[in-house]
Amino acid sequence: MTQLAPAVNYWFMLPACVIIAGVAVFCGISGATMLLPLFFVLFPLFGVPALTVPQAVGAALVLQVAAFGLAVYRYARCGLVRWDIVGSVAVISVPAAILGAVVAHVPVRVFRLLFAAGLVAIAPVLLRRRSPVPEGSGARLSLGQLGLVGGVGGMLTGIVSAGVGETAIPVLSRRGLAMPVVAATAAVLVAATVGAATMATAARLAFAGTLRDLAWPVIWWGTPGAVLGEELAVRSQGRIPERPVQIFLGALFVAIAVAFLVLALR
Repeated sequence: MTQLAPAVNYWFMLPACVIIAGVAVFCGISGATMLLPLFFVLFPLFGVPALTVPQAVGAALVLQVAAFGLAVYRYARCGLVRWDIVGSVAVISVPAAILGAVVAHVPVRVFRLLFAAGLVAIAPVLLRRRSPVPEGSGARLSLGQLGLVGGVGGMLTGIVSAGVGETAIPVLSRRGLAMPVVAATAAVLVAATVGAATMATAARLAFAGTLRDLAWPVIWWGTPGAVLGEELAVRSQGRIPERPVQIFLGALFVAIAVAFLVLALR
C-alpha cells in the first residue's frame, strides 16, 4: 500500500475535481475516466506518490458518489432522464457492480490495456453524426445492449470504478437521443451503479480491516470540488451546442486511452 503524503499536499484535488466532476456530470460519463490518469500519472508531478490500484479505485468511487448523488436530483427536476432506460439497465448493473467490487481483481497492466482499448472503441461512436428520433421512441434496449451496459459496464464499475457511463453513452447516442437526455440518463445510471459498488467496496474493506487504507486526504480535498463541479455541470446542460460536446467527448476518450496505453507499455 502506497504511503500517502501529508494531507495538505493534496490541495490541488479541490480545483481538479471541480473540472473533472463538471465534465463527467455534464457528459454523463464516470469521473474515474479522468480521476485514474490523475492518480496514476499526474500525482508525482504535484509532489505526491501515485496511488495503487485499490487506493485509486476506492477514492474514485467515493468522489463519484459525491458528484453524481446530487446530479440525480437536479437532472430529474429538469425532466431529462429516461427513467424507463434507467430501470431496465440498473436492475442488471447494480448487482453486477456489487459482484465486481466484492470478488474481482485486475492486474495493473491488464487493467490499463483493457481500459485504453475500451475507450478507443467508444470514441468513433461518439464522433459519428446521428439523426434525431421522434420523442418517446427508443424506450427499449435490446438484450445485447442491456448486457453490454448493465452486465459489462456494471461489472467494470465494480472492478475499476468506471464502465457503465462509458458503455451507456454510445448505446444511447446510437438511438439518436438528444445529448442532454443521453448525458442525464447516463449520469443517473452512473450514480446508481457507482453507489452500489461503493457500498460493496466499503463493506469488503471493513470486513478485511483495511478501510483505513483508503486515500482519505484525496477524498477530503476532492469531495467539495466534486459537489461544486456537479452544480456547474447541471446548470450548463443544454446551453452548449450538441456537436462540440460530442467531439470533445470523443477526443477526451482518445486522449485518456493514449495515457493508459503509454502507462501499460512502459
